[in-house]
Amino acid sequence: MEKMVMWIISLVALVAIVGMVTVFTGVNKYNASSLQGAALAPKLSVDRDAPVACTGSGCANPQPIVTCTDTDEGINYLTYGEVTSGTKFSQDICQGGWLYERYCANGTNYTSYYMCNNLGSNYVCQNGACAQIATTCTDTDPLNDIYLFGIVNMVNSSGNFTRNDSCSGNTVDQFSCNGNYIGFTYSSCPFGCSNGVCLTNQTNTTCTNECTGPVCSGTGYKACGNYDADLCSELNTVVTPCADTVCREPNCSNGVCGSSLVANGGTDEACYSNTGCTGGNCYCNGVGNCYSKALNDTTPPNSSIARLTYNVTNITSFVDAWCYFEEWESFMYSINTTISINEVPTYADGKYCGTSRYCSWIQSYTPSPGVWHLECAGTNTRGMTTVQTVEITI
Repeated sequence: MEKMVMWIISLVALVAIVGMVTVFTGVNKYNASSLQGAALAPKLSVDRDAPVACTGSGCANPQPIVTCTDTDEGINYLTYGEVTSGTKFSQDICQGGWLYERYCANGTNYTSYYMCNNLGSNYVCQNGACAQIATTCTDTDPLNDIYLFGIVNMVNSSGNFTRNDSCSGNTVDQFSCNGNYIGFTYSSCPFGCSNGVCLTNQTNTTCTNECTGPVCSGTGYKACGNYDADLCSELNTVVTPCADTVCREPNCSNGVCGSSLVANGGTDEACYSNTGCTGGNCYCNGVGNCYSKALNDTTPPNSSIARLTYNVTNITSFVDAWCYFEEWESFMYSINTTISINEVPTYADGKYCGTSRYCSWIQSYTPSPGVWHLECAGTNTRGMTTVQTVEITI
C-alpha cells in the first residue's frame, strides 16, 4: 500500500514539472513572437541577432538588447542618419565628395562609402546625404551675336563657372548655356577680333572710353554708353540726374531767355540768328552761347536799340562785357580775370569789341568812387550809330 502511495506522488510531481516547463516555454515563445511583430518608436534599425535577457530560473519579460540603432533605418543615401552602438556614436557625413553612410549589422555599426553622382550627374553630397542640385545658367548674349560680348555663368552640381567670349586671332570664341554644361562655338571675323567681339570694319581696332561721369545735357543728364564708333560700351558710370543748383544755367530759345541744362558757356542751337533776348537773368551772344547776367546789374536793357551788360566773379574780378544791337553783337573779354573791378576803366579804354566792324568800345570812366561806366558804340547797315552805356556800382 505504501509503495502504491509513493508511486502516485512521484507521478503527480512529474506531471507538475512537465506542466511548468510547458508553461514557461509557451510564455517565452508568445512574447518573442509578439515583439517581432511590434513596431518600434522611434523608427530605429534594431539588430535581431541580439541575445534575450533572462533573470532568475527562467526568462521573465524577455526584451531584445538593442545594441545598435540607426535613425535612417539602414543604408539610405537620400536621408541623413545617426548610428548608436553601445557607447559609440557615428553619423552620416560627406568627405571629399564621398558619402559615409553609417548602418547597423550584427549588433555593431558599419560604414558604406558612396558617390552621390551614381544617382545622376546633378546629385552631390550635402549635409550627410545625397541631394539633387538644380542647374542654373545665364548668358548675356543668348543669340551668340559675334558683334556682342557675352558672359556665361553656370551653377551646377560641380560648382560655379563663368566663361567670357574671347578672341583667337581673327576668330571669336563664344560660350553659351547647353543643358547642364557650357557650350562652345567659334566663328571667323571678317575684319578681325578684339576683346571678345568681331570688329565691324578695319578701323575699329581700339577702344576709347570717353565716359567720365554724368554730365549735363538738354535732357537733364548724359547716360554713359557706347558714344563712338568702336565696339566698347562705356557703361561703368552711374547715371545720375543733374541737380538744378548744379547744372541748370540760363538758355535762350527763340529770342527769349529761359532755363535749360546747358552748361554756362555752352552752345544752344536755338540761339542762332536770334538777337535781343529778353527776360530772365541771361542773354544770348548771337552765336549760340549763353551767359549769366550779374545779379547786381540793375541797368534796364533797351532791346530796341542796344544793350550792354557784364559778368563779374565774386564781385572782385572782371570777366567780360557785352554790347548788343538789333542786328549784331560783340563782346570784350578779359583773359586776365585777376583784374580788379576798379581797374576796369583803364583796361577797357579803347578796347575793340570782338571782330564785328559795327561795334567798338569808345570809352570807360569812373564818374564817382565805386562806380564805373562802359560805353559801346555801333553803326548798323543803314548807317545809324547807337551808343549804349552801363553803370556798375560796387
